[in-house]
Amino acid sequence: ILIKMLLFLSQANNSSFLSLFHLGFYANLLITQTPKHITAQAGNGAQLLCELRREHAGVYWYRWSQEKQNFEFLMFSSPMGKATYGTNMSQEKFSAHGASAHTYSLHISHLHASDNGIYYCSISQSSQLILGTGTRLSVGKHQPWGSKMYHCDEQGQGVMHGSGPFPILRCKDGAVRFEETYETG
Repeated sequence: ILIKMLLFLSQANNSSFLSLFHLGFYANLLITQTPKHITAQAGNGAQLLCELRREHAGVYWYRWSQEKQNFEFLMFSSPMGKATYGTNMSQEKFSAHGASAHTYSLHISHLHASDNGIYYCSISQSSQLILGTGTRLSVGKHQPWGSKMYHCDEQGQGVMHGSGPFPILRCKDGAVRFEETYETG
């Protein structure tokens, strides 16, 4: 399910304010985001994927910050690779790639606790902003199992990226749960 919302962006004192107004719920037939949840170590990077059912002129990327209780406009990315960044958003931190007019990815580098949040890719259709399913990014401190990213796949299985000793992963509600037993690999 995704929420159909109106977007109002205003400028005041060189700051952008984003307000989203709820208009109703619609089945998510247009945008799919994967994975649903990523857990990554501070200092590392993360990649979020966005698949569109139809071609569009590009995607917008937003972050919902639970801490700040607001949506932040990160960037707009076109299929030709042109990017427009939000206020105080840097190219060193965020980069987007359009593999096609249907598939986009957002790369976030040098992760920090302030990067925690739910990331949404979105499209503009009929003067309305349509949000994807969202990807929750959880940035943790150094973990005993090394510098890897973890997420749940479409079948609800734990998936990890990286090397070193692997924890046993269990997925529930799209979130990865770690157990104390470790495998080596």
